[in-house]
Amino acid sequence: MEWRNVKIPLAWSKDGQFYLSVFQNGSLLECVPVRRYNDGETHLLGEPKKFVNSEEFMDMLADANQGWFDKWEPEEYDDGQPSWEQEWEDFGEVYSDEPDYL
Repeated sequence: MEWRNVKIPLAWSKDGQFYLSVFQNGSLLECVPVRRYNDGETHLLGEPKKFVNSEEFMDMLADANQGWFDKWEPEEYDDGQPSWEQEWEDFGEVYSDEPDYL
């Protein structure tokens, strides 16, 4: 099946540089805010998010129309590395906001 793309201009973007891009492939729907520069280059303002019903889509559209793009921020992931606090502790150092030597 062929991908389809719909571009919904955001209400606050008077020059049309910002829009919500909606992709459909069968029953899978995703959307992501996009900025189009004057030279025609585009930049995704986050990661595409799936939605399964019109209520989820309307929430995403409302957020984008308010300029709230945090919904599309990349998810935190565990890279398997210890925190800096754990590394200090492993080497016998202890970090404290209230050191006892003051």
